[in-house]
Amino acid sequence: MTEPTLQPFSWKDRPAVIEHLFPVQKISAESFKEQSAVHGKTLTALGSYWKGRKPLFLNKACILGCLMPTSDNPLRDLEIFELLMGMDERSLAVRHGRIHPDDVARRVPGLTVSQWFEANVPIDLPEETPFAVGELSYEDPKTGKAKRVRLKWQDAVSDADRLTLEARALPFPDYKSNINKAKRCEELGDAPHAHIWKEVNAHLGTSAHSFPELVEQMGVARFGHRPKVADVFCGSGQIPFEAARLGCDVYASDLNPIACMLTWGAFNIVGAAPEKRAELEREQQRLAAKVQAEIDALGVEEDGDGWRAKVFLYCVEVLCPQSGWRVPLLPTLIISKGYRVVAELMVPTKLIPQTISSLPTHPTATRSNTKKSPNFSSPGCVKIRRKNLPTGPGTADVLWRSRERMTISADP
Repeated sequence: MTEPTLQPFSWKDRPAVIEHLFPVQKISAESFKEQSAVHGKTLTALGSYWKGRKPLFLNKACILGCLMPTSDNPLRDLEIFELLMGMDERSLAVRHGRIHPDDVARRVPGLTVSQWFEANVPIDLPEETPFAVGELSYEDPKTGKAKRVRLKWQDAVSDADRLTLEARALPFPDYKSNINKAKRCEELGDAPHAHIWKEVNAHLGTSAHSFPELVEQMGVARFGHRPKVADVFCGSGQIPFEAARLGCDVYASDLNPIACMLTWGAFNIVGAAPEKRAELEREQQRLAAKVQAEIDALGVEEDGDGWRAKVFLYCVEVLCPQSGWRVPLLPTLIISKGYRVVAELMVPTKLIPQTISSLPTHPTATRSNTKKSPNFSSPGCVKIRRKNLPTGPGTADVLWRSRERMTISADP
């Protein structure tokens, strides 16, 4: 690790950036983008139903904003903070997958073409940008066929210069539109921040080349040691996870055992080393196969013709004192009016108490198997069928018989 240049407690009395300036609009847009990813978010695989999740992007902004000090140049403070958050234009270019030279030539004015670009075919290019490469044409003298003209960077142009020009050629003029088409920083690892460390170190007096190095050096300068983050109501673990990812020492607790389990999973499953995650995946597959074998042996998921149920509906039952049958207490036999699906009571095959479950249909059935669409029935006396339901007033519970059987979304 690079030796830090800051002295302990040298920032002890310096105000934090979060106290004086905070790019709320950009952070809000980024947080909304992360929340909109739904199952694509980093920690939702551990428990997507947890409603109190704080965006990891917002957590990162708060932690860095509390550590980073202000200077006598607020504008430059904001620029450095946006570099750290991947919100600057060069980072956006990386998040867009880099901008092609064709688009740079079309969007950035005043560039000497011969200094920056060359074509993939021998053709005379305009002397200066902007121009539309798509309007240029070239006919191959050997084949007589037209070839598409494409630009590429001159070999002498450095990657840093290319990225600077790409930042000027973003596809949209406003920040929100640009990030809507861009990837999130956490999807790209360290790539959006590869260009920032020289400027960050020059401004802060650090010597870091990664976030853990930077956070430790800023913590020493402010507190005399690596930052410690405590979250005593950690919930799903979003805050401690991001703090640990940045390099803080983290302490987390919660009274809810589900919250503790999710937080543990964030650190030990999502945050595990690749080797450990591969081992966990093998164990998950082994356990899933073992459980599936036990379920298959019970015969409760298949109808005997190879159709496997994906979802079960459950209801309260009472035991008939005369017949010994379990009778479901259903407020209505209609499961779905829109998909014309009902539950139909049936006489059980054995006159013994049995557990009754009903199975739903799904609108997107396996079309290639509709000829074999089954009538799923439970071990007791409930069967799911698709029927024509009347639409007139006062007839909601009347079921009309139909030859059409239900089509269920299942794996044959």
